[in-house]
Amino acid sequence: MIERTVYECEHCHKKRLVSKYAMRDHEKECFYNPDSKSCIMCENFIQDNSDIERGCLMKQDLRFKLKTNCLYWKQKEINEEEF
Repeated sequence: MIERTVYECEHCHKKRLVSKYAMRDHEKECFYNPDSKSCIMCENFIQDNSDIERGCLMKQDLRFKLKTNCLYWKQKEINEEEF
């Protein structure tokens, strides 16, 4: 048996990598990292239960890709149940 160290993202808790440098890069751009100012952590983000319709209330756009460093970004209240 080989023992290995695996690094898990502290924001999304989904991504696991063997390289701590790759994990550091992932965490900078992780959609669940409030410092990345991504759509998922934004107060303006709307999401349907079906996960098909999602968008930004500021842009009134329901078909767009998730992004980071958005100009319309506002801090959302973090609810631990979402994770």
